[in-house]
Amino acid sequence: MGWLLTVFPAFPKYEGHHIMTDSDTSLHTKVGFMRIYPSNLPIFVYGTLKKGGLYHSDVVGQIEDSKDGIVRGELYYKIFRKNCIPEVTAAFDPQGGKNIAGTLLFPRENQYYSLLAKLDELEFNFDMDGQRLQRKDRLRVYLRDITLCTTEHGVSYLAWCYVYHPIISIPRSNIIKKENGTVTFNPELARRLLESGEIKEDRMPS
Repeated sequence: MGWLLTVFPAFPKYEGHHIMTDSDTSLHTKVGFMRIYPSNLPIFVYGTLKKGGLYHSDVVGQIEDSKDGIVRGELYYKIFRKNCIPEVTAAFDPQGGKNIAGTLLFPRENQYYSLLAKLDELEFNFDMDGQRLQRKDRLRVYLRDITLCTTEHGVSYLAWCYVYHPIISIPRSNIIKKENGTVTFNPELARRLLESGEIKEDRMPS
């Protein structure tokens, strides 16, 4: 069973930050004729959850299939700490015009909601060690939103994607540069840039 988005001709640019519901006629009108089969959306990942990433092994057993895909936006390097050791991941901002390369994950049907719960826990709390204990109110670091993803074969899907919280300040110098028309998070390059001091810390709100 696949998660296929059937898009009819003259499909306009999708504007994110809006979760479609049956009662939301404005979005249905905006995008024209669209059907999603079934309601369980795939998940677009672009950083440490991709194959070869730090957390890929945590989810691979719950994935039935995967496809390379592209979304539109901006991608940044983000420093975090795992067991007090500095690491680098990526932070996605949908308010950008670049092609962001990543992977579209199709969860096993009987693992769908347990995988979403696992990813929500990881992404919402993706901050520096112990920092959530220092804040009076816990801040969700990444927010789960819907984006439009296109595969290398030109098939379009609506997919879940974790976007970086807009109130967290991330240095513009951390933007990941485009190569060969797309922006891709490369863990090995990110590690070298971290060691050379070229990636800066973002600033969490107090």
